Amino acid sequence: MKSVCSSFRYNPRNMENPWYGLWTIELLKLEESFNNIIIVPQYALWYTLPEEEPEIESIEELDEDAVSEGGDQDECGDEREDKPDDSNDELDLFRDPDESSVPITHEEPDISNLPDIEQDPDISFAESLCTIPDGSAPQIVPDFVALHMLAEKLEFSSNPRRRHRYERRAGYRIIHECCPLVVEIKSFPGRDLSPADFERKLDIRLGWAVQDLGFQCYHLFKMYEHALRTVVIAASGDYWTYRIVTRADVPRAEGDVMDTQPWDELEFPPPVVLGTRDSDQRMKDISDYLRNAKPAQLEN
Repeated sequence: MKSVCSSFRYNPRNMENPWYGLWTIELLKLEESFNNIIIVPQYALWYTLPEEEPEIESIEELDEDAVSEGGDQDECGDEREDKPDDSNDELDLFRDPDESSVPITHEEPDISNLPDIEQDPDISFAESLCTIPDGSAPQIVPDFVALHMLAEKLEFSSNPRRRHRYERRAGYRIIHECCPLVVEIKSFPGRDLSPADFERKLDIRLGWAVQDLGFQCYHLFKMYEHALRTVVIAASGDYWTYRIVTRADVPRAEGDVMDTQPWDELEFPPPVVLGTRDSDQRMKDISDYLRNAKPAQLEN
């Protein structure tokens, strides 16, 4: 695979994407000793923006005459009570569609009359997210991530609704997910360069990857609010470097700008080349870290 990426014939434009194949092979080797970590390419890291608070002016503009005792105030109050509440229940944002007390009618038998279709006892609203159709959610897409997951086995049920849920989830319920590894790859520096020019362009490309990783980690720690640290890999072709970063290291939003000073001051070790002894030792160090890391979880 490395020969294809470096080939003038098969990669004449010296593009970045042929290197994804080589990195896929290497990252799958890293993952193969784990049964609860998977490598995912092009995984979106995102978070939802907080709802806007009501404007103060709406309170200041109240007519003082309308706040007198009796009539108008009570009538306004009655009208508000009669109007339906269009706001979403906070718990509904964390409810799976198949865990709703409303009977499911699409592609499923009508089980509304069954006595045991209430909320499953092994389900927590806060642990199960439904689809959030939020087009305004900020997101960023790294080249690769590693996802660490924990799961509980579901009990098989004769109830049609619960059986459908069992089959759709392959008999398991995910109870934890975090992102302990982020990888950003840039193109190879060049194939006909002097050693000095090669080092200069390599530093530039690794710098681009590190810069992108900073904003990716900003999104990561927003998305995984209980995460404390993660591993980042910056690569240019088959040259790469890495380090462990913490929540305090990532860029911080200050108004409309990002303060990147803490991230810019991070030091990364010199790059190594995939397939070398130094590279294999670094991959082992990352594997050992992932094996020993304890996931941060919500308290029961």
